[in-house]
Amino acid sequence: MASPSPAPSGELKEALAQLDTQTWPVQETCYNVLVKLLENVIKNPSEVKFRSVRRENAAIKAKVLDCPGGAAVLVAAGFAEDADTYTLSPGASVDHFEAFVEHLKVHAKAQHEAHIRAVRDEKIAAAKKEEAILNEMGGFARGRHKLSSGDKDVAGGGGSASGT
Repeated sequence: MASPSPAPSGELKEALAQLDTQTWPVQETCYNVLVKLLENVIKNPSEVKFRSVRRENAAIKAKVLDCPGGAAVLVAAGFAEDADTYTLSPGASVDHFEAFVEHLKVHAKAQHEAHIRAVRDEKIAAAKKEEAILNEMGGFARGRHKLSSGDKDVAGGGGSASGT
């Protein structure tokens, strides 16, 4: 069994905290692209094209670099920032990437679960609010009639027009 992954660096914690301020759809897209970029480095450590991320790449820019915290995650992973690219030097070890990616996945899953809980809680709050409004309105709002014991028997149709 693999040893537990080391605790994330302060740099990564700060980057993830920035990323967490975004809406879940933005976070989810950013996490997915970051994981894919880093997994490509793990699978192909000697491929230069996977060790470099161009700032001008429209998809990467929109999904990662324009997202607060996205570029900081790349830097925390070991990519060096320069004018045109984020580059992982040819001599840089990628041994820590597996633990890094695992931590990123665990964090993304936790954020997703928090999002699901928040959505659920909003639905519950809306249902409770609706329930309270219906309770204030009384029985007719719920399709029930407030009948006292002295009223006509509504179920028996007392005085119906059918002539029975």
